[in-house]
Amino acid sequence: MKNKSQKTVATQWSMIDLYDMLMFEIEPELLSDAVGELDELYKNETKEEHQERMDRYKVAFQTFSDRFGKMLDLWKVQLKDFDKAILSAIKAKAGAEESGRLSGIEQSLDNI
Repeated sequence: MKNKSQKTVATQWSMIDLYDMLMFEIEPELLSDAVGELDELYKNETKEEHQERMDRYKVAFQTFSDRFGKMLDLWKVQLKDFDKAILSAIKAKAGAEESGRLSGIEQSLDNI
């Protein structure tokens, strides 16, 4: 339980925020607020230029997918570590009977 001196900082990230954060470094033209302007920006491109751009976007989306997957894997590891630390802290304060139940929860987390 939090004491009154602890402050809660609420950060809500939408999928659009996460997408834009990752895509910004990969291909800024594919940011969520820029996509709607692409037709106008490239209205005079040749078929060859269009194909080159589509190929570039394909690589960008693959790179995005790879980075997003790595980020999710990292978050899973961090979440497991956090859960274990919290359970260990609770276990340290709990009695013997409660400690046994918490060990079972800890083992369940290892199997996730």
